Amino acid sequence: MDDKGQSATAEGLFYRLIVRLHKYSLGRANYNDSVHWQRGLTLYDDYNGRALLEHVGNDMRITVRAPYPERFLAMLTGEVKYLVESFWEGSRCEVMVPCIEPCGKRAPGIGLFEVSKLIDSKRCQRPEYPCPVCNEWQDIDCLLRNAPAARPVAAEALFAEYTEVKRELASVRHLLVQYGDQTLIRFDRLDARTRKILSKVDDAYAGMMAALTDEAKEGPRLSSLVPVDRSNFNPKEWANAKFRLTLW
Repeated sequence: MDDKGQSATAEGLFYRLIVRLHKYSLGRANYNDSVHWQRGLTLYDDYNGRALLEHVGNDMRITVRAPYPERFLAMLTGEVKYLVESFWEGSRCEVMVPCIEPCGKRAPGIGLFEVSKLIDSKRCQRPEYPCPVCNEWQDIDCLLRNAPAARPVAAEALFAEYTEVKRELASVRHLLVQYGDQTLIRFDRLDARTRKILSKVDDAYAGMMAALTDEAKEGPRLSSLVPVDRSNFNPKEWANAKFRLTLW
């Protein structure tokens, strides 16, 4: 919004976001895998999920898909708010969240709540806030998490998945320890001749790297130093004489 409270577009915002959020780009390793356009951007942050940023009218919509989207969503929202209020003087960024079930219009998502007002109501010990579209009172905690109450995460399912992952990690750790011990045994059984060869190879590699990184490798190898006045040169007074240094 501008200083008059009217909705306005921050022109060029996505160009700044593409640069600022490059570490989350799908093409951070290979640019050809990047997915962004003039009014949209797709990001990925490993287990924190995948995000879609898009311009809808004069608004910026951020959608995150992840088992726990709160962290990635909060970070992206903070970045957008910072850019808008830092580079577009007189503008402010209102952070909104969509309505959820139950919806009086049977169309959750059409109503938008200002996060600042939800937090103020929560601070005043009011756990619910009315939808601006259908006037249905909705739970503030669920709105701030942007997760419908009808879709709870079962603790039993999470515990079962955790147990399965823990079991798999234990088996992987056992294999790593086993193969590591076998590798160490093989190195301990190397005979003296093999160890000598490995030592020579290592020394040759170190010498080659030292030669390649030597700052003087491109410098001259031959030089000459002669007195400027050869006819009156006195070796006993060489410290006060002038010499000419030639780098061949």
